[in-house]
Amino acid sequence: MRKFEDVAVPEVAMRRILEAARLAPSSSNLQCWEVYWARDKGRREAFNEACLSQPAASTAAELVFFVSRPDLWRRNVEKLAAEFAGGAGASYYADVLPGIMASFSEAELSEWAVKSCALAAAQFMLAVGAEGLDSCPMEGLDPDRVRELLGLPKEAGIAMAVAVGKGRPEGVYGPRFRFPSESQVFEV
Repeated sequence: MRKFEDVAVPEVAMRRILEAARLAPSSSNLQCWEVYWARDKGRREAFNEACLSQPAASTAAELVFFVSRPDLWRRNVEKLAAEFAGGAGASYYADVLPGIMASFSEAELSEWAVKSCALAAAQFMLAVGAEGLDSCPMEGLDPDRVRELLGLPKEAGIAMAVAVGKGRPEGVYGPRFRFPSESQVFEV
């Protein structure tokens, strides 16, 4: 969906959608991602421009940014170790996982965090559909500008923005093209 109706999304629906994203699966439950709901109407034009002024961003009722945060893994391991201290998982979070995570290169950590962030974004978009709404994920954006607008450190990865709203019939530009399944789906 590339264009949206000028119709508000009920806040209660957005909160359910955001909660679905929060509950998405996450590698080792580390949840090294954040979601930013761009609600400040005074800054919305700047967010739209950071999304390269795409019609999906500029016409959507709501705009949400999914941010991978590989820099938060140590903090989150400590929180989980404290949460599970003395119980199931305690040894994993206190003794095993820190060594595994420390062995990753910066590039590996970044890729790992983006994967978990993408799971949250996918779950978010499924929840949007369950609410009878439409969404458009956008990777075409200016990550440095988004980081600046959100006040994020350089380690934060801007995985994508997702536009949310009630889609217009003309918001789908043409028939969806996909390669034949035999070129992408393999049974082994």
